[in-house]
Amino acid sequence: MMVTLWVGTGAFLVTSHLHQGSGQAWPLALSGFLSGGVLILQYLVDFERRLRAADLLHERRIREVRDSLSSHRSEMRAAVDEGFARISDATELFSQVDRSVLRSDGVTRLARTYARVGERGSGLVNVFAEEELARLASLMEDLSHGSADLAGENREWLVSLTECASRTIHAVSTSIDRDFWLGEGANRYLRAQKEALESRGVRIQHLFLVGRSDEITDDLTRLCDDVGELGIDVRIAALSELPPRARLAPGHDFVVFDEELCYEIHPGPSAHARTTLRAGREDVQARIASFTVLWESAMKRRPALPRIPPALPGGVASDVCRLRLTLLDEHPVPRAPARIRLRVQAGPGHPWSAPDAHLPLLVVTATPLSAARIQPAAVSTRPSRAGDDNTAEFLFTPELAGAHRLRVTVHDQASGTVLQQVETTVHVASAPGGLAPALAPLNPRAQGD
Repeated sequence: MMVTLWVGTGAFLVTSHLHQGSGQAWPLALSGFLSGGVLILQYLVDFERRLRAADLLHERRIREVRDSLSSHRSEMRAAVDEGFARISDATELFSQVDRSVLRSDGVTRLARTYARVGERGSGLVNVFAEEELARLASLMEDLSHGSADLAGENREWLVSLTECASRTIHAVSTSIDRDFWLGEGANRYLRAQKEALESRGVRIQHLFLVGRSDEITDDLTRLCDDVGELGIDVRIAALSELPPRARLAPGHDFVVFDEELCYEIHPGPSAHARTTLRAGREDVQARIASFTVLWESAMKRRPALPRIPPALPGGVASDVCRLRLTLLDEHPVPRAPARIRLRVQAGPGHPWSAPDAHLPLLVVTATPLSAARIQPAAVSTRPSRAGDDNTAEFLFTPELAGAHRLRVTVHDQASGTVLQQVETTVHVASAPGGLAPALAPLNPRAQGD
């Protein structure tokens, strides 16, 4: 507006100066015309500027809308692609499960129950469920590669594999797991083995392996008898007595199931360090070969040793051996050690009485069957001939007064053969000099060959 005013005023002044005396009409008309033209020109210029600004704003908004639509379309496409990818992964997963020889209902059940735990469980329950699922997934992944390891020992695997076996079980037990046989875990294991024998006809061979023959104790012998009563083929082998090739066998426990999977316990600095499952064919075949060597070596028996008949009272033939027990401290009393001397006496006609006869090393174990203690649990001795003084001693400590039963077992150290097992009764007085005789005659229980 100011430009128009200045142009109109200037035109009027110039026109009035040039046309003096001709009146005011012409200067007014000319200044009005020029002012109007300038005003229209300014309006057009301003309109063009506004139009250009509107065009720019419109283009920017169109561009923003186009970019927004493009981004939204990309996001929608990504979401759709991700959804289809998940559907595809799930479809592929269940397709693989269906094609597998494994049962697929367990996988479906696991997925459904895992989802329900996530919906209803608390924070701790969810964390625990996630850890257990991760552990299961890790186990499945390890088995797919042929082996699985677990820190410590896992007896649940042992029982579960026994329940799954359908043909054979070959087991080797060393001193590593000797404590295992004293607990409830051993009872579960034996129940599973008994079920496998009776319901599925699984053939079970169990070898107890010790380092030396003097480690074949009365407790170990009874354990083998208990296991054998279930129908399991049981043997004991001393590693020091085996051929060199048998000594190359692994020095840890292992069990081969159906000749397809091997369960192993590896010793460590403290107790059991690691439990391993091996499904690789080469690993399993190697363990089967080791078991076969140990088993065949344990089957090889030395020539039968002369038997030691029971030491019965009365007349005894001259070609037999007698087991003599002598109570050196008469009239034992509770909580006081009493010495018992043991002698394996060969009769004059016995082969061991020959001057050039080899006298084998014998291992004798004494086990109290009542409230008493025996030290040591096992002693070594040799048969006695005329003039020999091959004896051994035990310390017998009763806890209470009354009759106490003792079981004495004689083994051949080289072969582990049980030559004789007898029982006797020791009478313990409440005070010195109260009862006699203190040591009753021996009663035979079992004879080896």
